[in-house]
Amino acid sequence: MNGALPATAVLLVAGFCAPLAGRIQANHARRFGCEARWVRVEPLGAGRFTATGCGFASAWTCADDACALQSERAYGVGGP
Repeated sequence: MNGALPATAVLLVAGFCAPLAGRIQANHARRFGCEARWVRVEPLGAGRFTATGCGFASAWTCADDACALQSERAYGVGGP
């Protein structure tokens, strides 16, 4: 029974973050001109996320079901 509580908590957090992560994934892909399937989104907690893909990394903050881009940077070969 003790193992069920942490598993349930993880599923609840994942369920809450999934719509926001999908929105961030789509926004990042649109902003940097690639397909969303190439973008990886990671939750950092407290409504903060990072997205990487398309040669760029971006930081996002979400509140009240809306997400805002906080910063972006190029990475990889030839990146500044």
